[in-house]
Amino acid sequence: KNNRSIHNINNVYVQNNATLTITNASITLHPLSHILVEEGATLIVDNSTIINAEIIVNAGGNLIVRNNGIIQEGEDDKVDIQLGGLMQIESGEIRIVE
Repeated sequence: KNNRSIHNINNVYVQNNATLTITNASITLHPLSHILVEEGATLIVDNSTIINAEIIVNAGGNLIVRNNGIIQEGEDDKVDIQLGGLMQIESGEIRIVE
């Protein structure tokens, strides 16, 4: 297993027809940053944790959490699935930390 920790990630854009897979990692977003999943794009959180998760999934975008993946929201964060977007939790959770 290659467990990696990455901190203070700035904005991430998953563009149309792209897939971003985060596997065996812990990623901490900068407090003012977000991940935007555009129409036709997919974000997969596979046995990983995203901390300070401000994730926006546009219509036609996909968010998949599997293999005990964790999306951890801070007090000012949210996972925002726009109308027409899809979130699929196969095995994992969204955790809210105050």
